Amino acid sequence: MRRLHNGFILLGIASLCLSGCAKKFRPAISASGVYHKLTHVSPENYLSDTDQGVATGTLVEALASEPLTLQTPERTPWLITPDEAIQIAVERSKILQDLGGSTLRATNGINSLHDPALQATDPRLGIESALAAFDAQFNSRLSVNKNDLPLNNRLIGGGTNLLQQDLINYQNELVKTTAYGTDLYARKNTSYDANNAPSNLFPSVWQTNIEVGFRHPLARGGGLEYNRIAGPKATPGTYNGILIARVSSDSAILDYEMAIRDLVSDVENAYWDLYFAYRNLEAKIAARDEALNTWRVEKTYRDQQAGSSDKEARAREQYYRFEAQVLEALTGREVDGTRTNNGSSGGTFRGIEGVHTAERRLRLLMNLPINDNRILKPAHDPILVQVLFDWGQLVQESLRLRPELRKQDLQISRSRLEYLASRNALKPQLDLVSQYRLRGFGDDLWSKSQAEFDNAVASMTSGQFQEWQFGVEMNLPVGFRRAYNNLKNAQLKLAKEQELLNAKEKRVVHDLSNAYASAIRSFAVAQTTFNQRVAAHEQLAILKNLEENNNQVNVNEVLDAQSRVSQSDTAFYDALVRYMISLKNIHYEKGTLLEYNNIVFADGIRTSRSSTPRLMVAANAPTGSALPDTRIPSKDTPFANESIMAEPIDNLQPMVPEQEIPARESELSPPALPMP
Repeated sequence: MRRLHNGFILLGIASLCLSGCAKKFRPAISASGVYHKLTHVSPENYLSDTDQGVATGTLVEALASEPLTLQTPERTPWLITPDEAIQIAVERSKILQDLGGSTLRATNGINSLHDPALQATDPRLGIESALAAFDAQFNSRLSVNKNDLPLNNRLIGGGTNLLQQDLINYQNELVKTTAYGTDLYARKNTSYDANNAPSNLFPSVWQTNIEVGFRHPLARGGGLEYNRIAGPKATPGTYNGILIARVSSDSAILDYEMAIRDLVSDVENAYWDLYFAYRNLEAKIAARDEALNTWRVEKTYRDQQAGSSDKEARAREQYYRFEAQVLEALTGREVDGTRTNNGSSGGTFRGIEGVHTAERRLRLLMNLPINDNRILKPAHDPILVQVLFDWGQLVQESLRLRPELRKQDLQISRSRLEYLASRNALKPQLDLVSQYRLRGFGDDLWSKSQAEFDNAVASMTSGQFQEWQFGVEMNLPVGFRRAYNNLKNAQLKLAKEQELLNAKEKRVVHDLSNAYASAIRSFAVAQTTFNQRVAAHEQLAILKNLEENNNQVNVNEVLDAQSRVSQSDTAFYDALVRYMISLKNIHYEKGTLLEYNNIVFADGIRTSRSSTPRLMVAANAPTGSALPDTRIPSKDTPFANESIMAEPIDNLQPMVPEQEIPARESELSPPALPMP
């Protein structure tokens, strides 16, 4: 073992320089506008933000103020518009809250701001993961062996029956798979062998070689299209190429777009729920105050022996009934309010009472502290004119812009790609293989001596020992059973996705038809309930006028008129809110809700379907560039009373003075009169 003390010298020569397929990662969602830039939080920050499992910020926020109840003091009103509510919700919501409580029940299905980036950076299914399959790989191997081998045949042992050997093998390798499925490699192999065989030329010897080669698939697994779809060396039925990963990434972006759309829709639903709750509370307070006045009058008549006890009891019962309704209208009950997919895609108005409950629901969606020293109060009233839509253009826009249909187009594209990849498996495995090698042999690995076989590296670089190999390898499954089964499965998946697209297109038109009809119906009902409201107020005013002029009036008629006024007020505001939600639902159904609220995504993200939808309307549809803005009405259609309609909505009660909405129980509930 000569000069082993010199150590094992690692040598490399200029290897084949191969660069990996890589690209700069770009976030799917723009950081400009109303979106926050995506930041990654370190584990230390997660630990520092918690205290014994309770989030510090949430704990401080929850302890800052008590919830709104009948016993809480008056709080400062915070006048807010729908645009402000939506802007705050989108800016503050990294986890997109919903009104169904799924945040606590099913955390795996919760949408968040991070979802597109999570999909893009998925280590198994992301785009970067698919590109990494084509990256160059550097491998290095070193093994040291001490062999002490008894042999039965001296020829095998080089002249000895007891072979003692020191063996070292070292290899460096650079391999890469190209986009066409070709495997390229370059290797540097070095070995040191010192043994006691008498027939050896040298007691110890160095051997080194450089080899380069490739394996190119001519049939199965080859080609640019297949490798972009399935990835290199993919198993039939399991594809994760660049194109498949891109489809998954685009689908994640569309899922996030739909989640943002649902959040915006729910914020607007909650806003109008709160508006209705305030208006309903006003109606209940006015009715209660009227009932209180009637009770006082009837009690006075009874005390003066001019009235009967049953009339006083009837008036008292109505007062306490209205007082209970006021309490319910102020606080509310924990029932399901207006939200997406509760009857219609955009949300069907439920008309739930309760200012406090509706206010907390809106705060939850806006990601505000659930309780603080302010109380949200809507600053905008519903529009009082009819908005006319063109049905043909509505259908065309809905079939072109709905994210559900755009996502289904992506699923069809994925199924088509998988079908193309599955056809590749019907080809035999036919590979072209080639290899070239330069060998070196010497007593030393490296020395200044130029004698033959004294320097292994010099022996290799001299080119004296060259080898090459060229050939073809083939593998042919008899019958292609798995390949044909995989192809049939891909065909069935593609057929299912295409039929599903047809079903979704019909469902979109169905839901759009409901929203379109609902908007027309809601406006007509609002007109009718407005006239009902005017008539109810007139009837009550006439009865009060007769009573003030000392004319005999049946108290039951007065109490009934008070109930009718309260019911007509609530019905009118109910119809107005339904009309506003119907207009919002039209934008929801036709896929323009985010655009209508000035929420846009980053450039380069497709926001419409590239192909023309197959389900279209009549050819005589107008060719306008855009529908009129629902907040800038296209046609002014007043209600029955034009003189009253010209006034703001707060003045639609000409015969009953408007009251300020009180917040304290003492103002809401006047003390009851002493029992007679």
